Amino acid sequence: MEAVKVEKEIVNQELKQKKKHYIDWKCIVRGQIYLAEMYDGSVQEVLVISNNIGNFRASIITVVEVVKGKVDVTQMNTISKKRLLAYLRTISDESMKLVNHQLRVCIIGTDNNAAKPVVI
Repeated sequence: MEAVKVEKEIVNQELKQKKKHYIDWKCIVRGQIYLAEMYDGSVQEVLVISNNIGNFRASIITVVEVVKGKVDVTQMNTISKKRLLAYLRTISDESMKLVNHQLRVCIIGTDNNAAKPVVI
């Protein structure tokens, strides 16, 4: 367990040192997953959930963390586009529909159930 934690810290440090931004910040689209440097200094997979017009014009985006292939919509963050380190992939339309439903549950309360993590 300790070896995995040490290895993750080494990877985080290497990514921060490289920190080369080959990302076209005008092409960030809702539903894409990136590696991002979070405010606590860790490197985390994040899913972009802010709308595409805002993604194009603003210097910040709204994201949720992806942990072990699951999106927890209760863990929303607004980060600078400059914190994005690398593009990983885009999730499927079906997965994005599930994320949208859980966002509605979390924000608006359109369902009696609490928001649950979505497997992507």
